[in-house]
Amino acid sequence: RILADVFSIYKFFQSQKLDSTVNLKGYQSVNPYITNDGQWMYFSSDKPGGIGGMDIWKVEIDSSGNPSGESINLGKPVNSEYDDVTPFYHERAKTLYFSSNGHDNFGGLDVFKCSYDDDLKLFIVPKNMGNQINSKKDDSYFIIDDALRYGFLSSDRDNCMISDTIYNLCASCYHIYEVTMPDLEFKLSGYVYNEQTNDVIPDAKIEFKDVSFQWEHFSIETDEKGYYEHDLILDLELFLKATKIDYFADAGLVSTIGETESKSYTQDFYLNQIPKGEITI
Repeated sequence: RILADVFSIYKFFQSQKLDSTVNLKGYQSVNPYITNDGQWMYFSSDKPGGIGGMDIWKVEIDSSGNPSGESINLGKPVNSEYDDVTPFYHERAKTLYFSSNGHDNFGGLDVFKCSYDDDLKLFIVPKNMGNQINSKKDDSYFIIDDALRYGFLSSDRDNCMISDTIYNLCASCYHIYEVTMPDLEFKLSGYVYNEQTNDVIPDAKIEFKDVSFQWEHFSIETDEKGYYEHDLILDLELFLKATKIDYFADAGLVSTIGETESKSYTQDFYLNQIPKGEITI
């Protein structure tokens, strides 16, 4: 069996085989991906220390492309007992895309994604990218642009009519496919309540102030049921303030920065009625 190793290329395309931190005799190490900041390399390997099959690992690298520490198996929930390969890390979204024939797949290799939780310091449970991306065949090497709009993947989903040679009728049938992701949709909604009575407050004013300066400041009003809603866009950071005559204001903050999926936000407001007469401060 022919095994694969990872090489690095630097300084006018001089290549060198990486050491045993990545490559191990008798095992495969493939699919290297370097993060945009050049500090980490993700790769796939079936070397010891994994969960099963091919696992996704990462290793810190120096400016010459050499490992500067021990390689780290990403473990569960990223890796499964089967093959997990072709990692691609999206910096802005803090999301790892990879292919697996484990997890919850349609058949063959499917493209999955899992976001990094900054609080927990780990990747969350992988999510299948769905039948808009995946087929019942192998789908891998997924990449996407910074705006999470356009990408590419490699797949053998179509019938293969070409052979590599006259001796090899089981040809390499992978082709590159372009992917256009649906627009992300964000909706904000909520109610304005009287803090003391929990009654809804109709015709309350909701002010929208975009801290990221993509939108001009504007305001809307709640309906007769104290309800409001408004569509948002990606990478907004909104300061919201609810006001009503004879009430103290209430405020909230909603952000769509870094979101990778459509999402609905709920922001309710609770206004305290201004007491009549003197107020003690």
